[in-house]
Amino acid sequence: MTEFSGFKDEDFDFWIKPDIRYIPILKNKLESLAKSIKQDMPVRLSKYSHVYIGKISRIIRDERSAWVALKKKKDKKDALNQCNFTIEVSKSSLVINAVIRNGRTDNSRKPLGIFYKKLSNNPSGFLNVIQRIKVDGSFVVFKRLPKTGRFIKRGNEKWVKFFEIKLHDISTEDDVRYLCGILKKADSRPASPGIHARYSIDRGSAILTDPEKLKKKIISTIVSFKPILDFLEDRC
Repeated sequence: MTEFSGFKDEDFDFWIKPDIRYIPILKNKLESLAKSIKQDMPVRLSKYSHVYIGKISRIIRDERSAWVALKKKKDKKDALNQCNFTIEVSKSSLVINAVIRNGRTDNSRKPLGIFYKKLSNNPSGFLNVIQRIKVDGSFVVFKRLPKTGRFIKRGNEKWVKFFEIKLHDISTEDDVRYLCGILKKADSRPASPGIHARYSIDRGSAILTDPEKLKKKIISTIVSFKPILDFLEDRC
């Protein structure tokens, strides 16, 4: 695998003028970036050290971005195992996400249900988490939908943005209760909700061509977002 050397226009233009021959190049770039980040992550992030590169369909119209995850080691006993961090590249930006996925708001054994219950029961605790985040990020709610048919399965899933708010605009307990209502509205079959805490770097930004500066920014963003996943796991 080649060493990560930064992003260039072709990595973003791929989503405008797709060429399936570029898929392995883009995947290799994301994987090498993630592995480079893994080597330099602080100890407090060590459990999110498993690198998983997302699949890119050869039917490009089904995709809007490519992503790589920094996640926990697979553990079927861990209900929150698929809540992790992702780095995503689309036609317009590079995005760092903290991801909460799987389940519904009324299922207290699944991540979305656990998160919804904690938001409802402890809005002040979530506000404390938000106030600790140092990056200018957003809280994004998606509808997770099947690409075809009625059921979400591996490879048959798309995320459609439903609601977005700047993290610094979540400032009162009423704001948190409003988010609970948004999650309920996104939870309508066949859709189920998904959440990203998101920080975006626009294409063309100088940092995207500087591997070391970009790596440091991604790590600092993940560190900043980690309290959201800690809130989910009740360790904030």
